[in-house]
Amino acid sequence: MIQIKNKIILNFFFEKLIGLIVTLEMVKFMQGIRITQDPNTYSQTYDIQCTVQCSGLNEELGQVEYVFSDKTGTLTSNLMKYKCLTVNGVSYGEQENMTELELIDKPNVANVKFLDKQLFDDMQGKKAMGTEQQQHLFTALKVLSACHTVITEKTSEGIEYNASSPDELALINFAKFCGFEYLGIDEDSVMRIKQENTMHRFKVLNVLDFNSVRKRMSIIVEDSNGKIFLFCKGADSVLQKLLDQKQNEDHVVQQTWINLERYLQQLQFFLFIIKKIILIQLCICRSAYSCFSLERNLKR
Repeated sequence: MIQIKNKIILNFFFEKLIGLIVTLEMVKFMQGIRITQDPNTYSQTYDIQCTVQCSGLNEELGQVEYVFSDKTGTLTSNLMKYKCLTVNGVSYGEQENMTELELIDKPNVANVKFLDKQLFDDMQGKKAMGTEQQQHLFTALKVLSACHTVITEKTSEGIEYNASSPDELALINFAKFCGFEYLGIDEDSVMRIKQENTMHRFKVLNVLDFNSVRKRMSIIVEDSNGKIFLFCKGADSVLQKLLDQKQNEDHVVQQTWINLERYLQQLQFFLFIIKKIILIQLCICRSAYSCFSLERNLKR
């Protein structure tokens, strides 16, 4: 008799419990519909209505008093646009004097807002041919288009870049805007960069990823002539300390930091590639690279 009563009681509570859970889910579902239809959740500025993706947190919305956000794009538009460049102490990007006719010949890329005609005059003008500044610009753009971890994807419209961050996408798109198009890496780890009718090929030997300690990203490559180079990009405060004063002219370094400070005053946020790494390629002898590679493998 006691066992029968226990079963009845258990069945009663089990049925009530299941019914309560179903009722709560139905209530949350109906609340989600009400939230979607609520006119107070409609944005006239962006013509967007609130959409409920999950109704499991409805009861917690009324408890929210403060919303904390950072600059990573969680609640804001994390959009990076390439704006300025300084090479060999010469500043580019502060002037916007390119016409629409001159922009027709340039590739249509995102994350770039650069309208300074002087850069292209120093690269492609009649007076620029064979000059030292032209070679510095070519080196800087070549490194910009090579030093990254961007993955390419072929689409019907061409090559699409998939980057881990908007700033990396802005850098590689700016290089493409200036005539240095990154075409990807093949199965043999050979990177291809197209510069008008010239194809640059680099075999990727090592990639040193960016982290919070190094605050820079480096890549070691071997060109078609068998020379090994180190390309690097990172925080200016870190790379400034690594500059070799013997290989950099004092007035060029000083003018570079003057330009950098001026950018900081004009722009609230910027990313700068240090001159020594961009404009002066660091050539590594094969014996030094062999020692580095051996030590790196032993640490693993």
